[in-house]
Amino acid sequence: MTCSHVQRQMTLYLERACPADEIAAIAYHIESCPACAGAVADVQRVKTLLQAVRIPPLDPSLQSAMMTAIREQRARTRMIRLSAHRAWLGDRLTVFHRPLYAISAAAAVVIAGATVVWYLLTSQPTTLTQGMREGEEMRFYLKEHALVADQNVFSNGAFGSVLVSNVKKK
Repeated sequence: MTCSHVQRQMTLYLERACPADEIAAIAYHIESCPACAGAVADVQRVKTLLQAVRIPPLDPSLQSAMMTAIREQRARTRMIRLSAHRAWLGDRLTVFHRPLYAISAAAAVVIAGATVVWYLLTSQPTTLTQGMREGEEMRFYLKEHALVADQNVFSNGAFGSVLVSNVKKK
């Protein structure tokens, strides 16, 4: 464990957000390194001081005025961006005012659509397995595996796998 690694992981270490083995390694390093021990103590003091600071409540009228000013500034910024995009697009959309270009673009869209429909209608569905031959039987094997890494609210911690095989009958 190096001092630079401890410095990078210090906040995670203090909040106990890193793995247990890393917490132990950092704690061991801090015990043997006075510079890192001092740095951890400094960060803990700052954290304690910040938790002790009480922010006075903001006057509701001042809060409302600030929120209004922020919304107005965002709206102005959006309007400037929109007008710039419209100006940029406007020059390029004048191409479609000429009938020849508009007809060519429409024809290209129709041809592309027809090609996709033709492909979907004429393609044969692909099969994942070959047909069974006479004298064979199909066997299914199901195995459940434990998932240790994915233990969250949406998982029950297990997944399964299925093996399908064709076996000759005896």
